Amino acid sequence: MAHWASYIAFGFEEEEFQKLLLELKDKLSQYNDNIAWHNPAYMHMTLQFLGWTRDSDIEKLRPILQNEKIEDINFKLNGKLVLLGFDAQKEYIAMEVAPTKELLQYREELEKKMQEYGVPFKKTGFFKSHFIG
Repeated sequence: MAHWASYIAFGFEEEEFQKLLLELKDKLSQYNDNIAWHNPAYMHMTLQFLGWTRDSDIEKLRPILQNEKIEDINFKLNGKLVLLGFDAQKEYIAMEVAPTKELLQYREELEKKMQEYGVPFKKTGFFKSHFIG
């Protein structure tokens, strides 16, 4: 049985993604000589790391996430950048996000639903480094 490093994440509309990318490029402009910019395949905001999850448990997530209707959730970038996962093939840049009341509340509601549906997950603190490309 396979296990996957599993996350629940918000995706972004193209317009919002471009705004975030421009902000990131602006913050890193002093390093332009050392950075090759490529549009990430999937810019997202990780809300919850579930841990190493079995295929069958991932299937339990489908009804929870398919029935979710997410209205606007406000969040703020705190201006810090973090380099994650540095190795020969992969380098990720993350922007830190301040935990807002809305984000924390949504995450708490999501955890309750996962417990109801019997989805095991790793209880973690709020990840500050959220936007990963």
